[in-house]
Amino acid sequence: MSDPTQPRRGKQWHRSYEAQLTEPERHALHAALLARTPTDVELCRQLPPWRKGPWKDQQVRSNTLSNIRDRLELEEDMRATEETTDLILAAVKTDTAGLTPEQLEAFGQRIFTTLAIQRRDPKTFVALRRQRLQAQALQLNREKFEELKRHQAEAAEQTATDPALSPSEKAERYRQIFGLA
Repeated sequence: MSDPTQPRRGKQWHRSYEAQLTEPERHALHAALLARTPTDVELCRQLPPWRKGPWKDQQVRSNTLSNIRDRLELEEDMRATEETTDLILAAVKTDTAGLTPEQLEAFGQRIFTTLAIQRRDPKTFVALRRQRLQAQALQLNREKFEELKRHQAEAAEQTATDPALSPSEKAERYRQIFGLA
C-alpha cells in the first residue's frame, strides 16, 4: 500500500497540486482533508497557490481537494480492510496449518472482497477488482511468454541437432524461431 502522506505516483504525479507542496504542507493538507475541518472553501483560501504548471499562481480549487480526499479515504479504507484481513488470516493460519500459501492468499482475497462489499465501499471493491484483473492478466502474459520461450528452446534444440541443415540454414531458422526474420 502506498504512503498516503506522499503525492499520488501516477503518470503525471509531478503535475499534481500535492507534488508542488513541501512535505510539511502536504502533511497538514492531508490532516485537514481527513478531519474535514476547515471546509474545502476555507481550506482553498488558506493553501498556497499552484507554484508551477498551467495553473501557476491560481488558488487550488475545491474539486482538487475533493479528489485528494477521495484518494486518501480510499487508501485508508483499503489499509484498514487489509489489516483486518491479515488478522483473520493469522487466526486461520494457526487453526489450519495444512493450507498452502496459495490457498491462504485466495482465502485472504475473498475476505478482503467480502469486507469491502459489507462496508458498502464500492471504491475499494472496484479498485481491488481492477487490481485482481490486472494481476490475472499479468500472470496470463507471463505464462504465454514462458510457453513461447519453451517452444523456442525446443525448436532451437531441434535445429541445432538436425544434421541435414547447413550452418546458413540453421542461422535462418534461428532468426525465424526468435522472430528476427
